[in-house]
Amino acid sequence: GYGLIGCVSASIARAVLGRSLTEVWKLALIGAAVGLTLRLVSFGAHNLVVRAHAAIALRILAIAWAAILLAGLAIDLPGGGWLGLRPALEPLLAGALAPSQLSVAWLLAALAALVIAAVGLVYGTRGYEEPAYAGARLIADAQASLRQARDGQQLPPMQLGAKRPSLPGWTAMSGERALFFRALAQQRRTMPAGWLAASVLVDLAAPLVLLAVAPRFIWAWTAVCVATTLWTAGSMLAVERVHYHLRLAPLRPRHALLWLGALTALQRFVSIELAWLPVVFAPGIGLGAWIMGVMLIPCAVAFIEAAGALAVTTADRHLARGALKAALGIVGLLAGAAALGTPAWLGGPATLGLPLAALALLIGGAYCLTRAADRLPRLNQSA
Repeated sequence: GYGLIGCVSASIARAVLGRSLTEVWKLALIGAAVGLTLRLVSFGAHNLVVRAHAAIALRILAIAWAAILLAGLAIDLPGGGWLGLRPALEPLLAGALAPSQLSVAWLLAALAALVIAAVGLVYGTRGYEEPAYAGARLIADAQASLRQARDGQQLPPMQLGAKRPSLPGWTAMSGERALFFRALAQQRRTMPAGWLAASVLVDLAAPLVLLAVAPRFIWAWTAVCVATTLWTAGSMLAVERVHYHLRLAPLRPRHALLWLGALTALQRFVSIELAWLPVVFAPGIGLGAWIMGVMLIPCAVAFIEAAGALAVTTADRHLARGALKAALGIVGLLAGAAALGTPAWLGGPATLGLPLAALALLIGGAYCLTRAADRLPRLNQSA
């Protein structure tokens, strides 16, 4: 899969640039190696957290690694190249820019080692089931049994019990605010806290690694975080749409959508801000441009989450929702970028672009949220 994606993307990129396609398969192998490495690191860290209870050790290791990388920018540390993964990343970057210089033997050996590591990791985790999934499976069995009892069928013998205590209730979480509590409980059931902490550390560590090996591309991880935010926008609304309380409870649609998207928006805001933080050290990025990015990130996250709510209330199929979210996100972000650069293009102070871009994103988000709130009651009635 990673090789196919790398082959297609490399073919398109080189065709646009007018370059030869004869060595695209080398770029596909690079994409496969990078993608498989990322999955192995994330899956391996997840298993260390949930099975070996190594969350604290991983956090300490990540913080120490980030500190060493930052220190390596100021002083010459022994072995700094290996600490920054330069011996492994520099050949990949050089091969992406000039595939003819890539060592095929080195790449195939790296892929073979990655495949062996993947097989060993999968074999070592075979048969393991996390408590959250075990609890969800038992609840699903109970619901199926209750449906059978309602239809007059005989109940199968079963036992209920999951070592997963419920979250304590909050008296302030009532009305539409209860949807925020439900989103928190849903995330706790599907995503362990250690995994969430690891993703936050990755958002901070990835740009630091890029700063050490490819400082001109340090912004790339911020772009990845924005794309991920766009893909997951409206995810909590997509879950709650099929539940009866959203259809029957007297909820105010706009307030309900705000509280449903608040948790995801808050987490994505933290993620993108962490990814943008080291960009201040990138060559060619001035302090003013960096501050503008810091100020515009919350506006962009608010717009993207509202666009996701509109996509979820408009389309039923996942593919159609993804296409609509991509279209809305591209239009909104381009409008914000145009508002940001218009004063400078007209010869005015560049600082005037910041409030204009923020206003454009917030107006677009308010429009998407209003349209989604208008569609929500009709969807509930048709359901």
